Amino acid sequence: MLKVYVFNRYGQHLSTVDLLTGVQLYNFTYNVHSYFGRLLKITDAGGQEMTIRRDYKLVARDIWASSCVITFAEEVVISRVCLSVCEQDKWKSGSIS
Repeated sequence: MLKVYVFNRYGQHLSTVDLLTGVQLYNFTYNVHSYFGRLLKITDAGGQEMTIRRDYKLVARDIWASSCVITFAEEVVISRVCLSVCEQDKWKSGSIS
């Protein structure tokens, strides 16, 4: 699948589009469109959303998805949210690191 990644003038990833069909695969929402913008929500082509909740310092504290909520402390690497739902369950129980 060929994809086009759409960015705004501030370098924020706004969407990912299938080049052949023109279908928007992912849409990214930020709190402001500026260099200081923080990612708030990702929506896929099926309408499923993943929302990032931030504290008053704009630090991400938990991630809400259609089937789960992931809460993390400062020492947890945010890339762990890319795990499948099954892997998230294993991660929460300590089965994977």
